[in-house]
Amino acid sequence: MANRQAQAASKRQLQVGEQIRKILYQTLHKKNILYPAVNTNITLTQVSLSPDFKNALVYVFISEENVAGRILDTLQKNAAFFRWCIAKNLPLRSHPRLCFSLDARPLYARHIDNILQTERVRRDLETPHQGASDSNDVVNQ
Repeated sequence: MANRQAQAASKRQLQVGEQIRKILYQTLHKKNILYPAVNTNITLTQVSLSPDFKNALVYVFISEENVAGRILDTLQKNAAFFRWCIAKNLPLRSHPRLCFSLDARPLYARHIDNILQTERVRRDLETPHQGASDSNDVVNQ
């Protein structure tokens, strides 16, 4: 089939991805791989594995956007070292090549939260909508 649809990750992919995420987290916090002068929060949000476990996409959230590019470059330059750490701590037949990507979901969630906190949205949420029946009306009939 030429147009294969994306399949949901298997339970094994999710489990191994979570183990890899934990190993990467521990490695980042034990070794000072990133710039010591950069004092920013880095969160490894998810590791997505390919079905053959040969490739892993590591989603990273970096709280300060101005250093995100440098940190992603540093992580990618150290991908071989991270792969070695995974091989040392996780018994797999083959260990995935790592690719790091910026996770924009937390920024999008913050954007939505900011929209929901605006006065216009709060006003819309507080006023009842026309045509909407009260749940008590249905019960009393």
